[in-house]
Amino acid sequence: MLLQLMHKYRGGKSVMSSNSKKSSPISKAELLEIRQNFGTKVKNFRKANRLSQEDLALRSSLHRNYISDTERGRRNISFDALFKLASGLGVNVRDLF
Repeated sequence: MLLQLMHKYRGGKSVMSSNSKKSSPISKAELLEIRQNFGTKVKNFRKANRLSQEDLALRSSLHRNYISDTERGRRNISFDALFKLASGLGVNVRDLF
């Protein structure tokens, strides 16, 4: 799934080097864009559910500042936090990508 996501954000370009099996590095700008797009989806789902950041934090067992930072693309969240957010929003993890 992660390779598919990286492929999507690279405009269809392969993330695998043609000469080796190692993945090519993703630039900091590309990672920031992925985090920002993810954060926007979290925010859109939160607002669609008429939840405040505080409400989502309580439902997700995360701190409100963590929710805020995630929505602004400032957090590189863990898999645990990813699943907590999806659960708090009532969506599947794949819906956030």
